[in-house]
Amino acid sequence: MVLRTPTSRQAEGLGGGVDPARCVCIVVGASVRAELEDRAAAYGLQAAAERELSRRLGPAMGGWRVVVLTDVWYLNHEDLRPCPTIAVGGPGNCALSAAWIGALPEALSIEDVLAVHARPDFSEPAAVCWGVDGPATRRAAELFAERYLERFAGAALAG
Repeated sequence: MVLRTPTSRQAEGLGGGVDPARCVCIVVGASVRAELEDRAAAYGLQAAAERELSRRLGPAMGGWRVVVLTDVWYLNHEDLRPCPTIAVGGPGNCALSAAWIGALPEALSIEDVLAVHARPDFSEPAAVCWGVDGPATRRAAELFAERYLERFAGAALAG
């Protein structure tokens, strides 16, 4: 799970004027359950990340974009792998969460309710926010935004 800087050739694959060298990915599952339970939490996290980047870089965010996309898109596009990324949703809803939960330590946990997984120093700007249901996942994303987003953004920009 090593994040690396994308090449200019890789940057061509995203489209939509999104440069992976200046992109934060927020990844949700591609199932109906993920759409119903997790996408709203992802959009809330997107708004919080955009506020943090605007605070640091000004209203245009220095050309950075925060994009919500599905795990299928993310996992099938190598050019996205270097991007600072937050997976939203449990391992049953999001394949990226399932892959990363074992690779990232728990940063925060409310037993049998929700968890946030991330390296404390954000040496790799990657995280997973998930809960046992939609409301718990939304709360996990809110807690990530409150407690960790500032450090995550700093690591993303330093990357």
